[in-house]
Parts: sequence; structure tokens; C-alpha cells
Amino acid sequence: MIKGIDVSAYQSETYTTSGYDFVIVKATEGRTYINPKQAAQVARARAAGLVLGFYHFLWPGNIKAQAAYFVEKCASRPGDILACDWEHTSSGPAATSAEKDAFMREVKRLRPDHRVILYCNVDFWVNRDTSSYDGDGLWIAQYNGRPGDPSIRAKWLIHQYTSSPLDINVAQFASRAAMRAWAGGTSTPPKEDDVPITDADAKKIAKAVADLDAYPVPWESDNKDNQLKNAVASMWRIVYRTEAEVKAQRATIDKLVDAVAAGPGADLEALKREIREAIEGVTVRLSVEEN
Repeated sequence: MIKGIDVSAYQSETYTTSGYDFVIVKATEGRTYINPKQAAQVARARAAGLVLGFYHFLWPGNIKAQAAYFVEKCASRPGDILACDWEHTSSGPAATSAEKDAFMREVKRLRPDHRVILYCNVDFWVNRDTSSYDGDGLWIAQYNGRPGDPSIRAKWLIHQYTSSPLDINVAQFASRAAMRAWAGGTSTPPKEDDVPITDADAKKIAKAVADLDAYPVPWESDNKDNQLKNAVASMWRIVYRTEAEVKAQRATIDKLVDAVAAGPGADLEALKREIREAIEGVTVRLSVEEN
């Protein structure tokens, strides 16, 4: 992994570049704010030969206008990374997950040759995100003092692990040259062959297992309930899976759920929908990553 920082108007125009391979500079916020130090901070990064990125602090509403403002006002060049900063605004409310998605897709439309990534903290990713859409990669914030070890199941690209003395990050690249090649669109970042289950899907699956634990067991003689519970629990434990495995798992789950649903208890229909929604979520994630 390589190390980098992100800076805004709160940081100096002459921030240190020693020991870092990339820097992501705040460019804009909403539809009216431009970082007054952007030009100087960008010039410093370019002079040091760092991989450069820009981020926009997203507000609710006027999403297309914000995307246009960002790409017009950030001092980007081909090969620079663009990022959406999704968090609480100074007045409290945050953009919705759907607005986050729309903003990133619009930036991607306006600047199709740039990598577009998502920045958010673990709470936003696990509890507020509803689509698992992170564009070209997830920049996750968790100040746990463990570089490269955020507590999420999803694939991540950059981990912001501390804010002291400034925001410091690690990125999953072997070298600065590898990150530059990826940012320029000539390579892909290192990744597993399989696709990770999302945190939202893991939560649904865990809930389904808990529902089974709480449900009366009228099928002890043939153990169908335990077969179903074990099948769902195994989904929860598997972090990575291929598309073929997801399809096979769906067929297995459907078969077991149908068998159990043949017994007494209407509540199993709700469980059946819960499990199928979780599996559908995995396949949606697969299709997004493939495209």
C-alpha cells in the first residue's frame, strides 16, 4: 500500500509532501464555494510529482448543478481523480444515497475519462447507503489507527485512518506509478477475483438468521429449519464469491426456503422475501461492478 493525504482550506498551502504518494485537494462545496487555496495546494502536489485528486463536498439538492460546478471549478487535468465527499453538512442534513449516486453518475457523464470515487465514513456506508454504488472505488474514513484495516466487508480503495496531525490515508496500490496508471485509465487496481458481499446485504442476511433463531421449530424431525439456517449463515460468512456462486447459492436458498415454507407458519413468507432481497442485492452489486 502507498500513503497520501487530503487537504482543504484548513491546511497550509505549503503542506508537507515528504513521504506521501498522493494528495486529494478539496475543490468545491455546494454551488457557491471554491477552496481559496486550491490553486496553490494543487501546484505544490504537481511540483512534488504526486498523484492528484479533487473532491467536492456534496449538499442535498441541485445535484446536476453541483456536478457541473465541481467539474468546471476544480483544477483537474486528465489522469486526476475526482471524488464525492458524502457526509453531514455544516447545517446538519446530508444528501441522500440516491443523490450521492446521481451526483457521481453525472460527474462521470461530464468527465468520462476520469476516475470518480466516493468518500464517506463507515456509518454512511453501512447505515445510510442503499445502493452500494461507489463509482470507481470507495474511499472509506475510519479513524481507527489501523492503516488498511477499516471495519467493513466491502471492497475499498483508500482508507483514511487518522485526522492527526492531518488527514492521512493509505491506498491499495503497489506503488505511486501503479496508482497513476490506474488514475489515467491504463490499468485496474489490485483486486480479488471474486466480488465482496456488501455491508447492507450482510446485515439483511444476519437479520434473516436472527429471525430463524427466534422462530418456533415445527420441523425438528427432518431438520429442514437447520438446513435453511445453515445455508443463510454460510452466506453471511462468505466475504467473496463469484457470480456463478451467487447464482448457485440463490438456487439452493430458494429450494430450502420452499421446503421449509411447506410446513406451518405464515411468517416464513416474510423471511423468504428477506433472503431473496439479500441475494438480489448481491447480484445487483455484481452487475454494477461488471459495468
